[in-house]
Amino acid sequence: MGKIITNKDIIEAYSGWFKRYSHLGSDTYLLTFMFDPLPSNERTRLRIITSEIERTYSWQLTRHVRNPNRSDYCHFPFWIVCPDWPVYKKDRQSIYDVSINNGLHAHGVALVPQTTRMKECFAKHINDNQSRYTGGKTHIQRIDAIPVEYSMDRVVDYTLKSVKTYKASFDDLIVLPRSQHEMRD
Repeated sequence: MGKIITNKDIIEAYSGWFKRYSHLGSDTYLLTFMFDPLPSNERTRLRIITSEIERTYSWQLTRHVRNPNRSDYCHFPFWIVCPDWPVYKKDRQSIYDVSINNGLHAHGVALVPQTTRMKECFAKHINDNQSRYTGGKTHIQRIDAIPVEYSMDRVVDYTLKSVKTYKASFDDLIVLPRSQHEMRD
């Protein structure tokens, strides 16, 4: 009988994958998505969050490649995003952030190739263009993007902590870009 693969094993594999690609010339960012009030049903919230993150990804994708339908995936940013819920911290979070949607938000790790059409830092683009990605018909309240300058293991572990603690499953992960097969379905 083979080894049982645990959530920890899969998280370590993701971490290794991110390390390899960052060493090959991609910049890494920690993303945080905060949302406006969403319907009270948890499954509906997760569905809306997935849709909003996919929309945000597709909007920023055209800042990296001129025509995503005709470009090779190696030129695309790679995101892995996981829903997250607040945990007790010494540094208090805003009551507003923890009370909306029972604190549900999302964290992600983004790998952005250095060879891209985007002339500015990805984090600067996201942080300076909040109005493009939030407000209006979107449910996203704000997006934070921070360059990763420390341990990739810690960043991936932090991003996937809800999976590690079994509050979310790997089925809840949002992995972008989706494969061409998934886009046809």
